[in-house]
Amino acid sequence: MDCEQIQRDALALPETERMDLALQLLRSGKPLSDVGQAPEPSEVAPELRKIQDAALALPEAERDELCRNLLVSLEPQEGLVSEEEAEASWLPEIRRRVAEIERGEAEMIPYEQVLREIQELLQ
Repeated sequence: MDCEQIQRDALALPETERMDLALQLLRSGKPLSDVGQAPEPSEVAPELRKIQDAALALPEAERDELCRNLLVSLEPQEGLVSEEEAEASWLPEIRRRVAEIERGEAEMIPYEQVLREIQELLQ
């Protein structure tokens, strides 16, 4: 199954199955690949299992693209902004946060602690 077919099949899934697949793709990425476990085959419909297996076998870049597309498909489409608009709206916030760090006002949290907290949330 090629990437385009996987995309079409995945985006045609019901919403709950698209959410499950997006979560599996997120969990398959680095550095969170060891977070959570894929559902047992008996818990998943055969059609969904086929799509999951194909999606998880994609190269990382294609898996990321599929995951983004699945997440976007789950969001309300009204009021969606382009990637450029989203970046532009974040620039003032990024500048503010960098200034706080440079002034020593921000509490820095080690990456390992953040990763542990994310893993706890996903379990």
